[in-house]
Amino acid sequence: MNKDFITATPDSGGSGTTTVTVVASANSGNARTTTLNIGGGGITRNISISQAKFDGRDPSSAPNGVYIQRSNGKLYLVNEWNTAWNNEVNGVAVKGYGSSFVIAPTAAPSIKWGLNTSLVDMSSTTDNEDEAKEDYDGMYNTDQIIAKFGTSSSIQYAALYCSNYTFKNGKEGFLPALGQLNKINENVIEIDACMSKINGTLIVLSTNTNYWSSTQRNASNAWSFKFGTTNSVTSSYKTQTLDTLITRPVCSLY
Repeated sequence: MNKDFITATPDSGGSGTTTVTVVASANSGNARTTTLNIGGGGITRNISISQAKFDGRDPSSAPNGVYIQRSNGKLYLVNEWNTAWNNEVNGVAVKGYGSSFVIAPTAAPSIKWGLNTSLVDMSSTTDNEDEAKEDYDGMYNTDQIIAKFGTSSSIQYAALYCSNYTFKNGKEGFLPALGQLNKINENVIEIDACMSKINGTLIVLSTNTNYWSSTQRNASNAWSFKFGTTNSVTSSYKTQTLDTLITRPVCSLY
């Protein structure tokens, strides 16, 4: 028998002692209640059933996918998100696919990758695109870049900008590695649907939107990812500042 949000079996029949099994569908909204009437052998009983409201998913148990993360840490699919919570949004979360992280709702153009073209000491440095796309350790890269260029300069640079960005759950940002930008590209339609829902800045701002990664190519260049019509890996001169060269903080999901 189906009633409201529950299914009870068996619907009828049985003799002597019969077990009635009740299964409730997943709740994606407010708390709800119903009553189940059970009768037999001249006895009738009404059983009240209640189900707590849906309050998001824990990151550790949520399936791989793209979610909006609230400042309390809970994850919501785009169709589950209430825009009344937009002032509590932490960012858009990408779980699994080789790396799990949260993308800031905002981005900044015209920031240099570094203060000069000297080589930063980091193990992820590579001139090979395929190797660069396997780099998912943006946090380590960011720390190494800041260790090189410091925090006292009056000139902003991408890794420092991201490190100074604090997410609403209190986590410190970092400049994503190329592998993490590649995962954003693989899920960009779902991510931008979430960004639109929270009034965030879309990933694809134009047909030529290029994002800095923290993955270093060589002394002069760092890897970047171009979103739009080409969706391709490229590299840019470290001291370039262009409106179409974007810096976007991310933070760890866990």
